[in-house]
Amino acid sequence: MLRERNTYARRSFPFESQLRSLVTTLDSFPDEIDRGLRNLERERLNFSAPGSLKVAERRVENNELLFKAGRLGIINLRESQDDLIIAQNELTAAIVVYQNNRLSCC
Repeated sequence: MLRERNTYARRSFPFESQLRSLVTTLDSFPDEIDRGLRNLERERLNFSAPGSLKVAERRVENNELLFKAGRLGIINLRESQDDLIIAQNELTAAIVVYQNNRLSCC
């Protein structure tokens, strides 16, 4: 009887250990999914609100008109064009990060 109990205990220990490991792994999935979804939402908001891009585009348009009218220097026009390029690059970077997160999530 004692020998049978010891044999059972030896055989059941690895199984119970693997079962606990499986439960721990399964418990972590919802947290990982939630974290991934939060990251996706944050990145989606970063590139779905391109307000700075629209402002930069309008500023370039206005400055081009002012430059043509002789009321603005070339330096100011170039600065507004540089700001537009920066806004475009930031939007592109946000889209890339979002797509990478979307593809790596879930």
